[in-house]
Amino acid sequence: MRKMHTGQVALFAVLIPIWLVGFGLGAREVLRGGPYQTPIVVQPGEGPDGYPVVARHRPGVPTPSGGAQPGDRLLRIADVDLRRANPWTVYAQLYARDPGAAIPIEVERDGRRVAATAQLVSETDHALQELVVALAFVVTAVLILLRASGSRMVQSFALATLFWTVTAISFWGQSPTQSYAYFVIRGVIGCVWAPLMVRAAYHFPDGAWPRDVRTPLWPWVFAVLGLTWTSKWAGIPFSVEFGTRANPVVGSLVIAAILVLATRNYRRAGALGQRQVRWVLLGAYLGMAPAVAGNLAAAFRPELTALWWASQVCLIAIPISIFIGVTRSNLLDVDRLISGTASYTLLLVVLGAGALTLVPWLAEEASARAGIDPTLVQVGAGAILALCAMRLEPIVRPFFERAFFAERQALQSGIDHLVADLGAASDATSLTGLVGERLDELLRPACCVIYARSDEAFAPVFARGAAVTPHFDLESPVLSALAQRSSAVDLERGGPLAESGSAEDQASLGSLAAAVLLPVSRNRELVAFVVLGRKGSGDIYTPMDLALLGVVGAQLSGSLTRFGDEELLNQAHDLQEKLRQYVPASIAAQLVEGRDLESGEREVSVLFADLRGYTSLAEGRQAEEIFTAVSRYTEAVTRAVTAHGGTVVEFNGDGMMAVFGAPDHLPEKERRALDAARQIVDEVGALVGLGGDASVGNLDVGVGVATGPAYVGAIRSVDRYIWSAIGNTTNLAARLQSLTKDFGAPIVIDGATHAAAGGPAGDFDSHPETPIRGLREARDLFSLSRARLVAA
Repeated sequence: MRKMHTGQVALFAVLIPIWLVGFGLGAREVLRGGPYQTPIVVQPGEGPDGYPVVARHRPGVPTPSGGAQPGDRLLRIADVDLRRANPWTVYAQLYARDPGAAIPIEVERDGRRVAATAQLVSETDHALQELVVALAFVVTAVLILLRASGSRMVQSFALATLFWTVTAISFWGQSPTQSYAYFVIRGVIGCVWAPLMVRAAYHFPDGAWPRDVRTPLWPWVFAVLGLTWTSKWAGIPFSVEFGTRANPVVGSLVIAAILVLATRNYRRAGALGQRQVRWVLLGAYLGMAPAVAGNLAAAFRPELTALWWASQVCLIAIPISIFIGVTRSNLLDVDRLISGTASYTLLLVVLGAGALTLVPWLAEEASARAGIDPTLVQVGAGAILALCAMRLEPIVRPFFERAFFAERQALQSGIDHLVADLGAASDATSLTGLVGERLDELLRPACCVIYARSDEAFAPVFARGAAVTPHFDLESPVLSALAQRSSAVDLERGGPLAESGSAEDQASLGSLAAAVLLPVSRNRELVAFVVLGRKGSGDIYTPMDLALLGVVGAQLSGSLTRFGDEELLNQAHDLQEKLRQYVPASIAAQLVEGRDLESGEREVSVLFADLRGYTSLAEGRQAEEIFTAVSRYTEAVTRAVTAHGGTVVEFNGDGMMAVFGAPDHLPEKERRALDAARQIVDEVGALVGLGGDASVGNLDVGVGVATGPAYVGAIRSVDRYIWSAIGNTTNLAARLQSLTKDFGAPIVIDGATHAAAGGPAGDFDSHPETPIRGLREARDLFSLSRARLVAA
């Protein structure tokens, strides 16, 4: 996260008081029945001593009879001579007059002096809407700035919002000084807000634009929008005609640029960023669609103009959606909101067209033939059409979901097939395997682990994607709370359940990167549960997803009644034995050294190593060859870890986990872990093939190191306790090891390790804000290339 630099702080410090003063003055004008608008648009006169000229009548403002006409030179307003006056002076003098009276003016028309009048028109309704919308946007900007001040996206949005809302508030008034202040601020800030809005679009959502890359300068081209505005209303620096034509064109280009950047960033963003963009687009639609509809209605039937004014209140939906998208994008299922909005919109357009054409005809016919009040017919027909929309919406919605949210439809279809197939499972092993494999295929979660109840603990009977699969005590507070649930629980929004476990439970869930728990109960007793990591897409588990998983849990519970508990227990034992296939004989003998080991949270560095290409190298080989190669590999990595003070926790085939900083305190644990990682890569790289077969080539290894808190101590297994370290740090180290393939580097470490290791980490390459599968937030990572490793 980045802090605001001094320039940004200074801008906020200047803008906020300006905004508060402008808002206060605008509110005062509304309370007195204003602000009042002039019926004419003025441009500068010819020559330094010239009189200002009426360029045109102001659109939407009625011009009284006897008023100034386009082309007239303005000579006087009451007793004020206008020689050498600029347009701002004319406006300020008019605003200072009594709004309820006809203001006497003198003009020159066709070479003759003519007495005329000007009548100010109140714009209270419009100004009040401006104040409400401006306040809503600024409150949103301040709230998200307080919640996420280090976000570049939030900083850009808040700054652009403050600039824009200052220009959106009408606060000219009776005091000429107040009017002059409005014109100056509106002209200057008008040159800034559009470029800032486009630059903010570059940074939305977070991560869309690289943090260490400078934002392009081309958006400042849109500073011309301020100049076209001053030209439109004052003929400065361009003519009023040019400003009138150019201002909407430049404004449209600003909107187009924002939409193009939003589309590009949506494609580049991860699932979370895309969800944030969808929230903003939904808010923009809900805010603007009613205004468009009201405008069209007023165009066809002028008596409905009030609908357009009323629709402006809907603009508040935009800041509300921005706030939700930035701070609580997982609050509701935005995809269903979008599909529902789209389906209702389509129905309303179709039925509304029918209402505009058929209902008036029906009302006339009913009145002519049966003497029924046309109003009653219109109300009844409207009610029938609304009922039709409600009945047809569930039929129309699936078409939009299939078109725009294919992943959701695929999940729903896959869950339906899974539920249907569960009844065909012949034993508990195939049943749990079917559930695990299908959920892993449909959701591509960071991990998918199915636990079953044994005599002493909940043990894994299916595991995929988990670096460590700890057991859970039968009396675990988390599982006791889970047993009371009948549907899947999102741990990120699970409330008390997510915080109810012991330190060991929390560490175990952290090591699994658990995002969802799915209970499987029988007679209100928990017999099994499914742990799912975050989706591979990075998206959240929506309420619909949780409901579908709940259906799977209920069907799995019913299917398990066909098999005995003993079969599940045997399945747990079998999986445990497979996981221990290459575990050293006695970790406890290595660690205890005659002392009792204390369990608890410790600051450690966790190292994961994995033999690259192990499966393909072992294919077609004799068991003796594989055993010999793995033994040489385990010997090399064990030697490297112990030489630098680390503890080998577990071997799992071609993978290894080690801890630095436990069970005993280890000074400079981060540096020692990096030294061990370098030695592992060197020594494993020196091993030749399998069984000494040089034709296979040298072995290769990937190493990940992460530093942070972990629960260290005795972790329950099916039949004994295993000393280990579990938690988010362990999970992160395993993920970093997997990323070595993506980076094409043998070693990848996290920012905490890099910062604490000092010199040994000096030759690592930086990868800021890197997304990691299974983790919600991106991290600053560092990798060591093979070329630099060899050079060292």
